[in-house]
Amino acid sequence: MKSAELARLAGVTVRSLRHYHQLGILAEPQRDENGYRHYSVSDLFKVVRIKNLASAGVSLREVAQLLQEEEGVDFGETLRRADKELAKAIERLNEQRALIALALETELLPDMPGEALPLVQRLMASDTFVLDQESKEALPTLINLMDFSKGGTLDAFIDRVVDPALNERYARIWERFERLTEDSDAAEIGAVIEEMEAARGVMDADGQLEGLIDTTDMRAFLTLYAQEHLNSAQRIAATAFSEDGGRPTRGTQDTHVPERG
Repeated sequence: MKSAELARLAGVTVRSLRHYHQLGILAEPQRDENGYRHYSVSDLFKVVRIKNLASAGVSLREVAQLLQEEEGVDFGETLRRADKELAKAIERLNEQRALIALALETELLPDMPGEALPLVQRLMASDTFVLDQESKEALPTLINLMDFSKGGTLDAFIDRVVDPALNERYARIWERFERLTEDSDAAEIGAVIEEMEAARGVMDADGQLEGLIDTTDMRAFLTLYAQEHLNSAQRIAATAFSEDGGRPTRGTQDTHVPERG
């Protein structure tokens, strides 16, 4: 039989047959005088077995080993590995479904890693945590800077982010930060920086958030964001806050904010 007939009877594609040949799972058959591959019934049996094993989750590399039927092949171990891989795949699919469900509830695109789901669910369930459209767009990037291997640390972070008192405090600071303009003087900028730094001290008073966010990457992100979205006074405050110590430089304290370039 030719490739198309074998593929039809086995329930695979001709392209799959070529792939099996390339991997060495299926031996190249003899060709007829016109150069077409000519398969036997035994080839059909083997292709069906390959398809069924692959459908069960066995990798094609391991399918080749199993079909060699050599002594010492551990079928059980191979199937246990396949089962573990399937379990991981199911977990990933469940995470994806949960993200899509959350997106439908919150009008957030599911454009963040599955391990972020507990964080996003708690944030969205909180009455004190409200996102405007710009914040919704920035959230996936901020989440991407987090290390989700620190489970306890992440829980502590969520507890504080949804804390009503801290939320109210950050809301007041944000309002004052947004009021900074090109004409704001060094005293006003310095006052905003001091409030931001004090709030950060309360946020991580016990040091549980250490290492949760890559500070180098966060500073790089804040720098890029400031260049595109903030005025010169806000850039000074944001830059000072992102640096260790979070205090304005001597030049900032002694002079007015320069005009935007």
